Amino acid sequence: MEEDETLATMISEELKNGANQSDNFDTNTLNKEQQYAYNTILHRILNDDSGMFFVDRPGGTSKIYLYKALLAAVRSRNLIALATSSFGVVASLLLGGRIAHSRFKIPLEITDDVGCLISK
Repeated sequence: MEEDETLATMISEELKNGANQSDNFDTNTLNKEQQYAYNTILHRILNDDSGMFFVDRPGGTSKIYLYKALLAAVRSRNLIALATSSFGVVASLLLGGRIAHSRFKIPLEITDDVGCLISK
């Protein structure tokens, strides 16, 4: 029952994030690489086509701006987007952002029987 309550709480929080999404993004302000990533990822999301994306750029190259644009686009369509990062600073810059260990209840001590609380 605890997993069901956790999931219900997460869904409720994310729906509030969508309602509170204050960032309006003009996708014309994305550079060429950001626009490509934005279009590719959003297309996969809107077509319910699974995928995994890794955005690899040096610090200061506006990755967070891309993430905020994607979060706003997804949430503006009343879909759920979990803003999760391995770094606390990045997580704090994203609306509803949390670090992965907190979001998915990933234990810090790894053993053979450890798993993530949230299912796909």
